[in-house]
Amino acid sequence: MKNVKKIIECFGGFQYLLAGGVIEVESDGFMPMRIMLAPRPGPRGLPVLKVAHVGSENGPGGGGRLLRDPEIDFEIDTTGKKWVWFPVSHENDFTGLYLLCCWKNRAGQVLAREVMAKDIMDFAKMWDGNIKVMGFLDAAFAQCGKKILKLHPKT
Repeated sequence: MKNVKKIIECFGGFQYLLAGGVIEVESDGFMPMRIMLAPRPGPRGLPVLKVAHVGSENGPGGGGRLLRDPEIDFEIDTTGKKWVWFPVSHENDFTGLYLLCCWKNRAGQVLAREVMAKDIMDFAKMWDGNIKVMGFLDAAFAQCGKKILKLHPKT
């Protein structure tokens, strides 16, 4: 998820998300992308990062409910130099898909469907590449550049 990580870093890093920030990036011809933290930690006790493309049920400006296509929730460990991404779930509202691959049972044990987690991570890696190809990385950098210019105008 190197491109998603670059987008997060562009907006001020993981600290921005921890402070309640939500990243929204648009790229012409595609559903907007949203990156945010879930309000509660995941089954391993780590923050849950929600990465999604979101669209309205009735199209842009249609006033319908927001639908995710897809949304993947990751528990994320940012303590090391390299972030570690643990998939928790994968949803797609347009197809009715909901896959839960990691949870905590009533006894407090973390349970995981390892094959499903690998499949979700394989999809996420492909999606991460597509995020760059679809122009979201460039759009995020342009958005961040605008923010920086507003904060520090050229003289």
